[in-house]
Amino acid sequence: MRRPSSGRLAAYAVVLAVLASPTLWTLWRSGPAEAAAGATITIEKGADRTGAQTVSGLAGATFDLYAGLSTGSPSGTPAATCTTGADGTCTVTVPARTGNNQGYWVVERTAPAGYSIISQLNTGGGSTTPTTYNQYFTGNVSNNQSYQVPNPATGNTNATARGDFWADVRDNPSVPDRCGLNIALLVDVSGSIAASLPTVQDAANGFVDALTGTPSRIAVYSFATNASALLGPTAVPDSGSAQTVKNVINGLTAGGGTNWDSGLWTIAAATTTFDAVVMLTDGNPTFYGPNADGPGNFTRFREVENGIFSANALKALGTKVVAVGVGAGISGSPLNLQAISGPVEGTDYVQTGYDQLAAVFREIALRTCSGSISVVKRIVPPLGTIDDGVPAGGWEFTTTTSGVTPASGTTAGDSGAVSFEADLAGAPSLPVTLTETPQAGFTLVQNEGQNATCTSDGDTITSTNAGATGFTVPAISNAIVTCTVYNRAPEPPATVTVNKKWVIQGTPYDEPSQPAEFQAALTLTGQTTPVWGQTYGGYLTDDVVTIGETVNMDLLPPGCSVSATQGDIGTKTLVAGDNVFTVTNTVTCETTLKLVKNVINPYSDAEPADSWTLTAYAEDGTVVFSGTTGVQSAINPGTLHLLGETTVTGYAQDRGPHAVIVPPSTGSWSCALRQRDGTLGPEYDGLNGGVTVQLGQQAECTATNRAQRAKLTLRKQVDNTGGGDAEPADWRLNAVAGGGATAITGRDGDASVTAADAVPGAVYALSEIDGPTDYTLNSVTCVLTGTDTVVPTPGDTLTPGIGQDITCTFANAFVAPTPTPTESPSPSESPSPSESPSPSDSASPSVSSTTPPPIPVTGTPTGRMAAYAVGLLALGAGLLLLARLRRRT
Repeated sequence: MRRPSSGRLAAYAVVLAVLASPTLWTLWRSGPAEAAAGATITIEKGADRTGAQTVSGLAGATFDLYAGLSTGSPSGTPAATCTTGADGTCTVTVPARTGNNQGYWVVERTAPAGYSIISQLNTGGGSTTPTTYNQYFTGNVSNNQSYQVPNPATGNTNATARGDFWADVRDNPSVPDRCGLNIALLVDVSGSIAASLPTVQDAANGFVDALTGTPSRIAVYSFATNASALLGPTAVPDSGSAQTVKNVINGLTAGGGTNWDSGLWTIAAATTTFDAVVMLTDGNPTFYGPNADGPGNFTRFREVENGIFSANALKALGTKVVAVGVGAGISGSPLNLQAISGPVEGTDYVQTGYDQLAAVFREIALRTCSGSISVVKRIVPPLGTIDDGVPAGGWEFTTTTSGVTPASGTTAGDSGAVSFEADLAGAPSLPVTLTETPQAGFTLVQNEGQNATCTSDGDTITSTNAGATGFTVPAISNAIVTCTVYNRAPEPPATVTVNKKWVIQGTPYDEPSQPAEFQAALTLTGQTTPVWGQTYGGYLTDDVVTIGETVNMDLLPPGCSVSATQGDIGTKTLVAGDNVFTVTNTVTCETTLKLVKNVINPYSDAEPADSWTLTAYAEDGTVVFSGTTGVQSAINPGTLHLLGETTVTGYAQDRGPHAVIVPPSTGSWSCALRQRDGTLGPEYDGLNGGVTVQLGQQAECTATNRAQRAKLTLRKQVDNTGGGDAEPADWRLNAVAGGGATAITGRDGDASVTAADAVPGAVYALSEIDGPTDYTLNSVTCVLTGTDTVVPTPGDTLTPGIGQDITCTFANAFVAPTPTPTESPSPSESPSPSESPSPSDSASPSVSSTTPPPIPVTGTPTGRMAAYAVGLLALGAGLLLLARLRRRT
C-alpha cells in the first residue's frame, strides 16, 4: 500500500485542525433543522348517545381543512380532507402553522346518509343568536404534535364551548301510519314555565282526552335541571285509565333550569320503544347530562349538542321527536328545535303561544287518528254487568267497507282496542261496518239493544246493528270515533298487573322513577311487549302465566351488580279479578375515582409521572384521597370532587379554553368512564378541575403536564464613561440556534426580545450587531429573571432549561479615541547636538506614536469573527490542496 505523501498529510492536518475548531464545532452542532413530520389532527364525530355520558362514533362524515387565520374564515383549496371511519374518527397530517393567529379551519363538507350537517345553533343568555357551528379553528399546530378536533372547551359564557364529538342531526323518522301509538309526553318544568304551568297542564290533558278510547299508550316524563320518569306507558281505552295519566300531569311542579339532554335520554334508555316523543319546552337548554353540567343561565354548543345526541338515540329506535316551543323564551330562531327534531315546521317542530297550545296538542294527537274508528273489547264477568267489563286483547274484528284499513285487526292486550282508518276522500263522513269474530264460550252483550256503544269527544254516536255480532258507524273527518263491544265470559275474567321495584344501594324506587341506567324488560304470557304497571285483560280464572324479566346489562353501570330477581317471578295461576304481582331487584354498587398523570416533554426525557402528588378534595376542601399516578379510591356518588396536584419545576398543567378553575383544583383534567367491557369512554367532565361521578361508575381522570418552553429576554447595558452618547437601542441583539428554533432578535425593549419563547435544550449563540464602532463588548451575562442566579454561557452560548425565564445582558463600554501622535520636527528645527536625546531617552519609542488604536468590538466579537474567517480559509485551503494532490495521483 502506498503511503501518503508529506503534502497530502499536511492537507489532512489542516482539515482536521479546522474540524477540531471549537467555533466550527459549535456551528455544526446547532446545524440545520431536522426534517419535520408535520402536525397530526384527529377529528372525532359523534352519532347517538349510548349512555348517560357516552356517545357512539359516526362513520362517513367528510371534513376539509383550510389553512388560515383565526381572524378570517375558511376559503381557498383545502389543505387536507378526511372521512371518518367506523370509530367516528379520521386523521390527517398537515404542515405546522405557528405564527400569530395561524392554524386550520375544519369544516364538515358532507354528512353520512341518514344525517344532516348543523350549520348554526342558537347560543346566548336571556336572548340567543345564531352562531356558526360547522367550522372549528385549531389555533397554532406544531410539527410532530397531535391535536384533537374539536378540543373540549368550557366557560360559562363561551358560546362556542364544545364537547369531544362534532354533532350531526339524525333524520327524524315518520310516525307509523296508524291510530294507536305509544307516545311519551316530555314536559319542561323549569322555573321559567311556573306561571304558565296550569295552561301547560290543561293542554296536556286535552292531548290525553283526544286519544282516549284509541289503542294509544301515553307515558309522562318531565325535565328541568334534571329529568324524571313519572309514568310508564299507560293505555287509555276509557276515561278511567285516562284519568290516571291526567293525575300525573296535574301533579307537575316547576323549578330549576333546562336540560333537554337528560330528558330525552331518560326516554331513550327506557325498555319501551315509543313511536313518538312530544317534547314541550319554553326555552333553550342551559344544562346537560345527569350531573346537570352547564351555566344554568346561558346556552352554549355543549348544551345543545348533548341534546342532539340523546334525540339521535331516540330516532335510532324509530321514535319521531316532535319539539313544541311555547312562549317568548323559544319564539325566535328555531335552529335548536330543528336540531333535536327536524327541519319541517308543523311536522317536526312547532312554535306557538300559550293560548294556542291546547289546539297544537290536539292537532298532534289527531294526526294519525283523525277519521278513524277504534273498537274496544270489554269482557263482562259471568254474573256481572257491563260496568264490570275489563279491556281484553286477542279479539278479532273485520270489515268489508271499501277504503278502510286494515281489513282485519286484533285488540291489544293492554287497551283492548284496535283501530281502523277510513279514507274519506274529502267527505265529512263514511259509514263503516265492523264485525266481531266470536270466541267459544263468550256471548255478545248488547247495551240498550246495540251491539256496540259509540262516542266521539264524549258525545254519543248512533250505530246500527249489522247481523248478530256486527255494527255500522260513521267515520268522521277530524274526529276519532270509539266503539265498545261487550262479551260475557264463561268463567270469571282475570287481569294481570306486574309492578317493578328497585332497591339500589338501599334506596327503593318504583318503576319508572329509578335512575335511567337501571332498566329491565318484562315478559308475560300472552303479551308481546308488556310494560311494568300496566293492567292486562283477556285472561280467565285458573289461567297459568309466566312472569320474567331481562335486565339491560349494556346500561347497567360497571360498578353495579344485580341480585337474583326476587318476588313474583316464574309461573303463576290466576284467580278471578285482579292479579297483581311485584318483581324486585336489589342492586349494590361501588363508585370509584382514579387519578392519572400524563407527562409530555418534547425537548428531553420527561419527568417521571410519580413526581406529582394527585389529590381529590371534597367541595369544602378536605382531602378525600391522595397519591401518585394511578391512585384510586371508592367515593360518594353524585358529589363534586375537586382535583389538584403538586407542582414540578418546568412543567405546567393543561387548562381548557375558558376553564373556570376553582381552588383547590389546579387545572383541567380529562375524565372518562370505564365501560363494562373494560374500555375507556370519551371525556365527559373535568375541564373546570372537578368531576362528579354517578352511582356505580368508574371514572378515570387524567391531568396532563407539559414541559414549558423557556422565556428569554435580551437587554443592553451601555457605559458611556469618557464621553459616549450611545443608547441601548443602538444595537440589535441576537440569540440564534439551529434545529429549527426561531431566532430571537431585536433591540433593547422590543417585544421580540422580551420574554420571547425559547426551545429548551437548544444551543443559542448570543451576539450583537449594528452598534457604534467606538464601543467594546465587555461581557454577556445571563441570570434567571428577577434573581442573581447565573445561567452559564460558555463561549457566549446559552442552553435554556424547560420552564426557565432567563434575562441576558450585553454590557458595552465607550472607548475614548486615541490622541493624535505629535509630528516630527523639520530639519530646520532639528535639535542642536546639545539637545540630542540621551541614550536613555531613545531606548523605546512613544506608544502613542507607534501603536494603532484598538479595534472596537461590535456585533459578533472580532476574535470569534477572526476564528470563523481563519477556519473557513483553512478549510478551503485544505480542500483545494486535497483536490490538487488527487489530480497528481
